[in-house]
Amino acid sequence: MGEYWGDTPHSWASAECVRFLRHNAVLEDNQSLRLLEGITAADLLERQSFTLAHTPTRFGRVSLTLEPKETRLAMKFIREGSTIRLMLRLPA
Repeated sequence: MGEYWGDTPHSWASAECVRFLRHNAVLEDNQSLRLLEGITAADLLERQSFTLAHTPTRFGRVSLTLEPKETRLAMKFIREGSTIRLMLRLPA
């Protein structure tokens, strides 16, 4: 007992997956907060809503919702707990 055989579970792998997915939606880059830059057209094909709630950033907690409408996408963005000025970048 106490010995591992074969591959050992790596607890950081799931944390890295969550971090990767979060950075697709919210990425802090120097003095700007880049939203949804990792979301591709293929991600939007299923027409599913995407929500991120109260994720911490150096610019305050960020919540956003991306919701497909008939011919467009609607986005709701809220930043809480900070008065730091920031540049907000959205993909085209």
